[in-house]
Amino acid sequence: IINTAVFTSPDLASTQTANALLQVSNCYARPDSNGVVYSRLQTALDHASVGDVVRVAGVCDFVETVNGTPQVGYIDQSVTVRGGYTTTNWVTSDPIANPTVIDARNNGRGLRLNGAGMMVSIENLTIRNGDATDLGGAQFGSDGGAGVLVQAADVVTLTNVRLHDHLIDNPSGNEGRGTAVASDNATLNIINSHIYDNRNAGRSAYGGALFASNGALNITNSRIYQNQVDAQNTDGSPEALGGGVYVDDSATLQVVDSHIYNNSVNGQGGGVAVDANATVTMTGSAVYDNSADRQGGGLYLPRTTAVIEQSRIYRNSVYGSIGFSYDRQGGGGLYISSSSDVTIRQTMVASNTVFNRGLGGGIAVNCVRCTNTIVVENSTLSGNTAREGGGGFSSYLEQSSFSSTNSNITLNHVSIINNNATSGNGHAINQERETANLSDVSDVTASFSYQNSLIGGNGGVNECRNSATHDPASLVQTSGGYNLFIAGAGCTNNGTTDQTVADQATLFGTVVNAVLTSGSGTHPLNAAGGAVEAIPDGVNGCVGGTSVDQRGAVRADGANRGDNACDVGAYELSLQTPTAVTLRLNEARGEQAEMERNTAVGLVFLLLLLTIGTTIVTLGLPPNQKTS
Repeated sequence: IINTAVFTSPDLASTQTANALLQVSNCYARPDSNGVVYSRLQTALDHASVGDVVRVAGVCDFVETVNGTPQVGYIDQSVTVRGGYTTTNWVTSDPIANPTVIDARNNGRGLRLNGAGMMVSIENLTIRNGDATDLGGAQFGSDGGAGVLVQAADVVTLTNVRLHDHLIDNPSGNEGRGTAVASDNATLNIINSHIYDNRNAGRSAYGGALFASNGALNITNSRIYQNQVDAQNTDGSPEALGGGVYVDDSATLQVVDSHIYNNSVNGQGGGVAVDANATVTMTGSAVYDNSADRQGGGLYLPRTTAVIEQSRIYRNSVYGSIGFSYDRQGGGGLYISSSSDVTIRQTMVASNTVFNRGLGGGIAVNCVRCTNTIVVENSTLSGNTAREGGGGFSSYLEQSSFSSTNSNITLNHVSIINNNATSGNGHAINQERETANLSDVSDVTASFSYQNSLIGGNGGVNECRNSATHDPASLVQTSGGYNLFIAGAGCTNNGTTDQTVADQATLFGTVVNAVLTSGSGTHPLNAAGGAVEAIPDGVNGCVGGTSVDQRGAVRADGANRGDNACDVGAYELSLQTPTAVTLRLNEARGEQAEMERNTAVGLVFLLLLLTIGTTIVTLGLPPNQKTS
């Protein structure tokens, strides 16, 4: 038939003939409760019962407005939506053989969830091409959740889901919160999922991929990558946080066995940003190749309680703006500010960089009128670079007549090797203090100590620096004993249990490469280098058979298991095969094949029946008559 389309629509009472461009439907959705196959996901959800399983095959891309906003599916009751099926097999879900897609085609959201107390599970699906611009509905009426918006729920779990190519683009209107998924006051679980290529360009923007407030965000065995926050506020000072992930308002963030990489933000927290008394736990994870304009290339942690362990934070960067003060920028790997309690253990912080202006290539702590406690143990800071000071670690303190500052920093069994401050100010460790006026000098209490640690090869001289505008004697770095320094380090040496060796070759048996290539994420020791068997069992926290190194190797536990005493730094020389979680993490370049985007696009196609028609209609039988 030339220039004529004959079609039947469930919304029309009779057959119509007209010039048309036809979009062929390939969506099949079947609730378990009635076994009927529908041609639209929304229709299947409308017919589902509480606690039902809606099984989906093909590509569902019909966007319709329900309760005021457009989306492919609106969910207001407990339900499971699972893909991976075919029209001839509704029993076994196989998302690899049978990719299933929810495609909003940039006409609205993928899914919107709004039901108090409900429990929803989304499984084995790709959700793509959502656009939440000007839709509102997220926290404080902001745009958010172009892939999945959780407005009200108890628990939402996304398992084996890919969310990509979602957008918020609102330079002068609403703020943007969580381009792929936004959740408020719920528990959001992300399991075995990939979230990538999403962009948040709201007036102010929070979370290129994920946003959670008040409740909990749990990320397990997942990949968050190539997301972008590009806040567009025209006054020149937009709030832009969390290129990959952002949580606030006392929310909890847990990241386990996951990778967060290649995300960017034109503000703070290239990979992860938190705020407003959030709590963070990160285990066995990697944060790398992220970038931020001002603070926290990898992670931005203000007003936070955080524990980061058995993880890797590397190759992140902060560009630093010439227009902002250097002491308010930096933290190539991590930026910790305000009143925060942060513990970092069994973790590698390596090859992070602060360009242009800023402090702390590896870790920057900024405590201005605050109280903090920072502990780093059994960890390695290596090959980090900062423009202004503190190639490996920087602490900046400031107070005023309004409030005092109390900072407590402890490094235990830490290896700080081959870091650099291009200004020459504290290649390994930089500690600075500024005072608003002379009467405020006594309002700063600072404790910075290191013990059982290895510091050397960081620029050769001026590796440990203190600088205070007033009362410089009050700002000191303290040795807790059993440290080992390479000659010229200039760090505090207590002269009794601390040692100095001539060079890196003595300590490691070779001059080490700043780029860590060892799977252990730390630098192995030379048996004759001075750091081995240096700390007696029972002294300075060395507990034979209980203490472990960065890799999880037991210290001082007899022959071939650390022998009779603990070694200095993050590495314990032994013949063990450590079992720390960090050893399960592959290098980024080795896993690119796994991380490539899902290219399955289903069987949607357009049938052009004429060259001049402009009407678009959907071809399909009534929902209760859908066949294969």
